[in-house]
Amino acid sequence: MKPHTYFILLLALLSCKGTRHASINSLRKEGEIKNKNLPRQANAYFWKYFHAGNYKRIDTIISLLNRAHREFPNDIETINHLGFTHIWALSERARLEKIPVSIKQHAEKALNYFKLSYAINPDDPRILGFLADSKMIVGNIKNNQKLQREGYFTGKKAIRQWKSFNYFTIGYPLSKLPRTTWQYKKALQWQWKTLQKCYQKKIDTTQPYDFLCLPLGKMVSSRRQRACRNSWIAPHNIEGFYLNLGDMLVKNQQWKKAIEIYRIPQQLPSYSRWPFREVLEKRINNAQKNTRNFIIKTIDSSTNNTETTLLINTKISCVVCHQHSKKDSINYAEFNWNRFKHYSNLSPYKKY
Repeated sequence: MKPHTYFILLLALLSCKGTRHASINSLRKEGEIKNKNLPRQANAYFWKYFHAGNYKRIDTIISLLNRAHREFPNDIETINHLGFTHIWALSERARLEKIPVSIKQHAEKALNYFKLSYAINPDDPRILGFLADSKMIVGNIKNNQKLQREGYFTGKKAIRQWKSFNYFTIGYPLSKLPRTTWQYKKALQWQWKTLQKCYQKKIDTTQPYDFLCLPLGKMVSSRRQRACRNSWIAPHNIEGFYLNLGDMLVKNQQWKKAIEIYRIPQQLPSYSRWPFREVLEKRINNAQKNTRNFIIKTIDSSTNNTETTLLINTKISCVVCHQHSKKDSINYAEFNWNRFKHYSNLSPYKKY
């Protein structure tokens, strides 16, 4: 073979090899771009159907979040939303025609994800609060008193770190307990303390509560805003809070006081957009009757009636605060999730 012919063949081979590597690298880069979007897409899917209150989508939500978690095991937003979705699946199980025994597995999975999240970022007292709840729930399911106690004291630690957020977070699941227990009494006390922290004033439960529907004011810390106001995350945070407080008072046989509390959200501008107005209005009419209904444990879907069941045990126990109406979607169309996405964007928790 002539030297120049050999040189031409060599150039051709190198050219083909270079083109092949360029194609592979190009495909690799395209794959990386697609993978990088996976957590964002999975988490957006979570918010879309959680805000729609679409419980039937839970399996798909978990599947997508799991895929994102496998690809990006340290993505904390994905981990948190896996924990939340498992809690949602467990909490609103009364939606199911038949509740399977396997439903309890959601509690353990939520616990594991919140443990992982807190291990990655121990500076987030929201997650510490959800971790505490998960410990108490799993401890109750397994009749593990040690884990229940651990969950309670983890909850107290979370409260110390962010009172306006975690008084409610820890107290809400305790509302399931008999009203005569010290834990129930403590949980009810914590709901009043939430209001004290949000409004920065002592609540006299013997006086009218007109001020409790007033705006908190413009000069409010970002953490108090997050815990005490409605937002894109929970467009009916305030309405749901008062519905739960009213229910806890009814269960505590304080139904007259409960009616006063139930009426507070009706004065809010957001009340007309709330998908669960009718639930609250029936609570007002049936407050005295519900003093008996709310002490009955009804979680089975065949007997669970939202109108006569304590909020924590209903089909709306999560979405009562988080579900968007069509008007909410319009109202929060310009919401910037990135501003609220990371807990580190908020001011130091010790002040609140």
